Amino acid sequence: MFQAPSAEHWFGTDQLGRDLFSRTIYGAHATVTAALLSLAIAVIGGLVIGIASAYVGGIVDTLLMRSVDVLLSIPGLLLSITIVTAIGFGTTPVAIAIGVASLPGFARTTRAQTLKIKNHAYVEAAIVSGVSPLRIVFSHILRNVLGPVSVLAMLEFGAVIMSVATLSFLGFGAKPPAAEWGSLINDGRNYLITSPWISLIPGFVVVLTVLAATVLANNLKRGER
Repeated sequence: MFQAPSAEHWFGTDQLGRDLFSRTIYGAHATVTAALLSLAIAVIGGLVIGIASAYVGGIVDTLLMRSVDVLLSIPGLLLSITIVTAIGFGTTPVAIAIGVASLPGFARTTRAQTLKIKNHAYVEAAIVSGVSPLRIVFSHILRNVLGPVSVLAMLEFGAVIMSVATLSFLGFGAKPPAAEWGSLINDGRNYLITSPWISLIPGFVVVLTVLAATVLANNLKRGER
């Protein structure tokens, strides 16, 4: 127990003698999978709401956007905690909660892009030619909206990982002994003076991952321009 990082245990061991490198690698699977599931929920939900709102317009646009405004008025972390408390603890509920909390931003972006594309000449020509609305959405609008939304998803990926780790740190994630990055950081908070590597190394891994995702997203955004 409490062995410092060495050639035998690269990240050291925790208070139960478990190898922290193995647990950090295992926790990466749970945390990144939850982040990807959250993004999938946010992207798909945002695309559906944003395109429906902008393309249909009228009362549908008003109702959908006011609902999105309500979600935007609630801090994301508070909304996530409220949702995960209602549906139960665990990795999947955390992913769902963060996905719903992240959805409004994607809905707003999708709506703005759809309104821009909707007024292009080729879309108006398709409407005049009698092309069905569903085909216009999939053939013209969706394929052009996916680029900006994908870049936004990459930009949000780091923030979503931080949110997943935060909820896991607060105890809303998987139950012990399952490993997640947030729970690994939480495990060592009582040993910061005597065995700081238990919390600091998983925290450093989170920071590096978020930084890498942010740099990649910024490069993709420049390429998109």
